[in-house]
Amino acid sequence: MPVGARPVVKVEVKLEEEVEVPLAKPIERFIGWGFRDWFDVADGRKEQNQRIARILERTRVRLKINPNDPHAIQTAAYYAYLSENHELVEALNDRFIDLYPEDPSGYNNLALTYKRTGEYEREEALYRKALVIDPMDTHVMNNLAVNLAHQGRYDEALRLMAALEEMTPGDPYADLHRAKIFAAMGKKGQSFKHLRKALAHVEDLDTLHHIEFRQDIRLDPAFDTLRAKPRFRRILEREYGAEAEPLIGTAQNRGKRREVRDG
Repeated sequence: MPVGARPVVKVEVKLEEEVEVPLAKPIERFIGWGFRDWFDVADGRKEQNQRIARILERTRVRLKINPNDPHAIQTAAYYAYLSENHELVEALNDRFIDLYPEDPSGYNNLALTYKRTGEYEREEALYRKALVIDPMDTHVMNNLAVNLAHQGRYDEALRLMAALEEMTPGDPYADLHRAKIFAAMGKKGQSFKHLRKALAHVEDLDTLHHIEFRQDIRLDPAFDTLRAKPRFRRILEREYGAEAEPLIGTAQNRGKRREVRDG
């Protein structure tokens, strides 16, 4: 994926009139708007970068006019999440929850930040709040199932996924979540099966959700035990070719990158 330096869009977003927070920062050497998992290698990438820049500029203007604009807050938070700026994601979603406490999406989106930081009990509590408001929210149910697996509560996770199979059959994200759950359980064959199914339908996702999909593969600790397996590599290379390498190498290189940053 890295093919030389490319410009990274940066947009300033105001949470309050007097407090300015950067919406994104460059993420290492990967191409795109601060996203490590920019998957599209076709010529359309430049057009996508321009489109993202326009969306973020409109978001900045909307928040300048109305710092309480719910759509603008959530748009900024989502792009910050994809760029792994967890501090900003937390600040934006905290603000959204304060302003709109009856909207379950705020709790779900804040919980995803704690998924990335490994704070699983805090993450679960937020999903539970979201499900009190909307017990049939399938996005929250999917995320809660993986959270339970991260905590070793596999029976609960599988019950949720069984319910989701009835509610949203063929959902590639649900299959990705099943792959993570079975990986956490040590059931490699089942995990590989569902990872293949998820990738078979990944073209149904739009650009940003495909980035999020790849980010989950790259970062989720459930896959750490599989990354050195040749079958894991083959499955990802079948879909992404050389673009699969960052997804495969994360667990092996995580410590090295941390040493470089700390040094």
